[in-house]
Amino acid sequence: MKVIPLEHLEEEFANLLEEKQLELIRYPAKREKYAISFRTDVEDGIHSFFFYRYDPMSTFYESAYFYLYMYLIGVESTWKTYAVKAVMCLRKIPVDMRSTYLYYYHKTVADAYGVGKKAEIHRRQAIMWRGDISSVDWKDFIEEKKEDLSIYVAFCVRILSHIVKDTQLWGEDDFYVWSRDQYELMEWLLKEAAEYCEGNDDCPSEWCACLYYFQGVYYKKTRRYVLAGKAFRHCLDLLSETEEIENAQMKTFIKETEIFILLTDGKNRVNVDEWIKCDDMSFLVLLANLPSLDSQVENLVDECFDVMAIGDEEESEDEDEEESEDEDEEESEDEDEEENEDEDEEESEDEDIGENGLSFERIYELAEEGYPEARCCIGQCYKDGIVVRKNPRLAVEWFRLAADQGNSDAQYCLGDCFRLGQGVEQDYSESFKWYQLSTRQGNSVAQLYLGVLYTEGLGVEQNLELAVDWYRKSADQGNSDAQCCLGDCYRLGDGVDQDYSEAFKWYQLSAEQDNSDAQLRLGVLYAEGLGVEQNLVLAADWYRKSADQGNSDAQCCLGDCYRLGDGVEQDYSAAFKWYQLPAEQGNPEAQFNLGSMCEKGLGVERNLELAIDWYRKSAEQDFEEAVEALKKIDE
Repeated sequence: MKVIPLEHLEEEFANLLEEKQLELIRYPAKREKYAISFRTDVEDGIHSFFFYRYDPMSTFYESAYFYLYMYLIGVESTWKTYAVKAVMCLRKIPVDMRSTYLYYYHKTVADAYGVGKKAEIHRRQAIMWRGDISSVDWKDFIEEKKEDLSIYVAFCVRILSHIVKDTQLWGEDDFYVWSRDQYELMEWLLKEAAEYCEGNDDCPSEWCACLYYFQGVYYKKTRRYVLAGKAFRHCLDLLSETEEIENAQMKTFIKETEIFILLTDGKNRVNVDEWIKCDDMSFLVLLANLPSLDSQVENLVDECFDVMAIGDEEESEDEDEEESEDEDEEESEDEDEEENEDEDEEESEDEDIGENGLSFERIYELAEEGYPEARCCIGQCYKDGIVVRKNPRLAVEWFRLAADQGNSDAQYCLGDCFRLGQGVEQDYSESFKWYQLSTRQGNSVAQLYLGVLYTEGLGVEQNLELAVDWYRKSADQGNSDAQCCLGDCYRLGDGVDQDYSEAFKWYQLSAEQDNSDAQLRLGVLYAEGLGVEQNLVLAADWYRKSADQGNSDAQCCLGDCYRLGDGVEQDYSAAFKWYQLPAEQGNPEAQFNLGSMCEKGLGVERNLELAIDWYRKSAEQDFEEAVEALKKIDE
């Protein structure tokens, strides 16, 4: 595997993703578990991001890049840039998956900050976005342990110690340090376990003391100080019954617990001058001499309750100044996330596509199963950027699979790709081949473009008669573009005898389907009285219909109508407006006309400098009248 310089990793990663997707298209079984792997010049080993079949392919690109940005946050000094990019990726990730991604995002950003206010904010957010722990299942699991009292207590203490481990017990309380389900489980477990053990004559008092100690910690952290004080006192009362009360470590522990009581007695809820810190709560657990849990059970608890602690680090003035510089940027990121979460709550899990309203993910599954219609549909999604990020190369791959199965739409689409050079090298012969295969099944669009290739002599010897035949076959099926092309053939006499009446007929059929080119040409026939009685009013009407669709030539013609008063009342201001639209699109005739109006002061205040500017733009496209106009001005 080649080494990718870190500064080029973001760009090279796109190629890695594309190659992996091509591999998955060809070998669908690999989607059960697959990895995007790379090696950089800052690491000795290979770094991999793993994905599974349940990961949506509709957001494959965004998910993979999100993981990349998380990686770059950890290794790049300019990590904040990648944090912003990661947020942009989050906007594309389905709502039902976002909690996992947000947890990872906030955890990574918190680690990048290290210490300080912003690190704490992101650690809190990470905890809030942790996955639920399914409290009901845990309750049932804990209840089963009651068959063995020592295992039951050890299991409860293991969970409780995991939830409160490493939290700063003496300083300012950190209230939101657990997830919602962890709060729920903690409330139930502390009450149920303590009452059960204290009511059991076989349960040693130090075991009960353990549970009440954790109960005091929990109440203190949730700012229920009176209850915390009662729990700590109850803990000391139980410990007084133990035989090891004279132990030096126990005396220290009791001293610290007494200070806890002072801090929670309702009067002294602030730090005391005598700062004594409990370094590790594990001492009490050891004192209780609880048996070890099965390693599998311990790992299960560790995995589900591995909660990051929120420290109370003191920030220096220098740190505050550095963080304040980026405060607005970071707040903006958080606001973007919150706004995005609200917006996406209203969105469906996955946009429906296709006539049957199937989701992209469902269609993708059908495509992997070999259904040609589904494969063609996925190809269209990648070709046009529907639901997924546009990727012509992936589109070609899906089209080819469906085309090889005889799907006429995929064959036509593959012909398009070769004709336009999208996702493959441009190859008119290959394009002709796929269009021809599609036409054998009567595909009207393929018939149209087969006519185009014959007209232009692309991939096949030029043959205007055959072009007309293919246009006609497509036009007879109602294809408006083919009807317009057939109208062109009759108007110009290409492949048929020139016949303006026949041209008018086909233009009209196409124009009635809102084909803007046919509407323009119909306007021209009415204006010149070709194949129909001359009618300037109808000409202007058809120009307007085409112009309203953005056809620049029609906009220029409509400008002519207003400038000359043909079919409409003469109106230089309206003419200037209609010339300006196509002129800004680069239409050289409109640019020349606009220059002429600026020079003469028609519809606009006379402005020779502006006129010269428009003339020059038109002349640069070799429009002869504009070239002559500039010469006259120079003279």
